[in-house]
Amino acid sequence: IKSNQIKSNQIKLYQTLELGFRYNTLTTHTMKSIIQNLIRALTLTLLLAKHIYATGAGADRDASPPQSCQCQTVTSWTDLQIIIREANKSPTGGIVEVEQKKVILCPFSIEKIHDATTNHWKHFIPIKKPMHIVCQKHNPGEACVVDVVGPTCRPDQNCGKQLFKIKSDDVFIEGIMFRNAKDNIVHVDPGVRNAKLIDFEIYGSYAPGGKKTSIDGLIVTAPDSSLQILRGRFKWNFATVLYNRGDTVVYDTQFKANRNRRADSKGTAIYNRMVGVTTIVSSSFENNVSENGPAIYAVEGGVMDAGMNCASKNTSSKEGSASVDCDGIEFENGSCKTFKTCISASS
Repeated sequence: IKSNQIKSNQIKLYQTLELGFRYNTLTTHTMKSIIQNLIRALTLTLLLAKHIYATGAGADRDASPPQSCQCQTVTSWTDLQIIIREANKSPTGGIVEVEQKKVILCPFSIEKIHDATTNHWKHFIPIKKPMHIVCQKHNPGEACVVDVVGPTCRPDQNCGKQLFKIKSDDVFIEGIMFRNAKDNIVHVDPGVRNAKLIDFEIYGSYAPGGKKTSIDGLIVTAPDSSLQILRGRFKWNFATVLYNRGDTVVYDTQFKANRNRRADSKGTAIYNRMVGVTTIVSSSFENNVSENGPAIYAVEGGVMDAGMNCASKNTSSKEGSASVDCDGIEFENGSCKTFKTCISASS
């Protein structure tokens, strides 16, 4: 479905609803809220249609490359940097790029060294062109894994930078797993549209935050950006997983046993800041811990429960009467919008 069709549908929906509510007694604020939610629901349906209906047996999933495509070998973090650097290059002869590049990686397991002297700006990977970076997996057990090796940074150390920095529209990263990272793994820059993390996994990772390092989040979106997280798996991390200031959709994603250990921590799975809007669909939140909003913390109500979400055993690390356990969305005033209870899987 083309973007101009989506825009046309949104405009028609808005005009119809506005006419329908014109003579109603609803307040302007309530009317606008209903309209915005319906528009977001329509947009969400259109955006996720191919991901929802492409998961059946024998389905042709656009997000996965054909098996005949040749993948590129990755034996080190430097190899990965070089591969993305080549994909960032503009074509010669003044040709303007309009199509998304496909960057296909053979399954790999590499180490990324992290310490005060080696993990600085020259080690991060900027993504400057529309591209689909995908791990080509043919057999169960195959994966593209980055293990970060080195000490965990203290908040007063300047030893952490983003690993992937998305600077272009239409960047998809699919099938990559990070373990034991020490700072932001993905940062989506201001103004970036249609970034996607697909089958993306993060385990046992930290984001120390603090004045000299980066924001306390493993995935960070800047204001005026848009991101979709599709079929993500985030477990046993020690930081906020998603620190959202943009427009983010989270679909069919699992947040489990994450713990934010910082004082006055907010939103171990998701922290939605004032300018951000997070829409959550078919996702689960289990056994997450922080002082405030152990699963999801929303500033000024910028989180939309779009249905089929569940939450269980998300607890506050505060003691006594200040403790608020919330299996769902906790708001600034301490209120909690609960999801249905998860039926825990063995994983």
